Amino acid sequence: MSDISLSAMRAGAWFKGDRALGQARALIFDRGKTDDARITALQIVGRHAPVQSVRQLLPVASDNNNSPQVQAAALRSLAGLADPELGPRILEQYAAWPAEVRGTAREVLLSRRPWALALLRAIDEGQLAADEVPLDQVRLVALFDDAEANRLVLKHWGTVQGGTPEEKLAEVRRFQNDLRPGGGNPAAGGILFEKHCGTCHRLHGQGQQVGPDLTTANRRDRDYLLITLVDPSVVIRKEFLSYVATLRDGRVLTGLIAEQTPATVTLLTGKNERVVVPVGDLEELAESPLSLMPDKLLNPLSLAELRDLFSYLESDAPPPVP
Repeated sequence: MSDISLSAMRAGAWFKGDRALGQARALIFDRGKTDDARITALQIVGRHAPVQSVRQLLPVASDNNNSPQVQAAALRSLAGLADPELGPRILEQYAAWPAEVRGTAREVLLSRRPWALALLRAIDEGQLAADEVPLDQVRLVALFDDAEANRLVLKHWGTVQGGTPEEKLAEVRRFQNDLRPGGGNPAAGGILFEKHCGTCHRLHGQGQQVGPDLTTANRRDRDYLLITLVDPSVVIRKEFLSYVATLRDGRVLTGLIAEQTPATVTLLTGKNERVVVPVGDLEELAESPLSLMPDKLLNPLSLAELRDLFSYLESDAPPPVP
């Protein structure tokens, strides 16, 4: 299907056109079409179709014969349904998905209080491993201000929000001491950058631009680098302020405001994904005091990995591919 017909289908769906929505539904299940076309169709159905039609997307997400990108798009379309049965059904399928799709499934589950509690209880009962859920996703639970959810997070992850200024200063000094004795491998550090930082930042032409481009940053100042990594919320430039969107259907979303019109607000998430929210669906849109960049980003790294990452961050040019 051409870009023109996709655009026409999208425009028709805005006006609740049955023909446009029917075309989109047919396209979703047509494996002969490109992933990009099917993902566009999934977004159209998720945003404009009746609830019953959106529920029919679960088999698309569940079918591992579809690409992970199509499965993830189907899950994001399902996220708009305030369906109490959907969370448990996603959890039933969770273990069968590849890692990329499991990450999206966690984001969907953590966007609603009942589904988030279902995920946390599954972890508490040993059905899922706590270390499967990264801290940047765990800290979203605090947005619900739910006593049970907070108790389970504390039990399995400890304190996931930033520590006191004194604790952060001690952490910076510890990393300074770890980095002082020796250098690292910038090529290996480039791989670590891509894994831990590249979804939001660019350096030497590598990575995404959700956050600031680090190529022209003051990367030779190690103290500056460590402070911004240990305490990313200490200074947030205006253009990178994140917002918390509370929706009337119970979802809570976070991201940068990528675009705003009289009809919609487009959030850019920390995974470099755009989420379009109709203004009529918003209950509240509030500035967040927290950076999209998670705290404790350096904590999982070994000493060698820490030195490799900093050798890349401080490098003047991209290292050769190992």
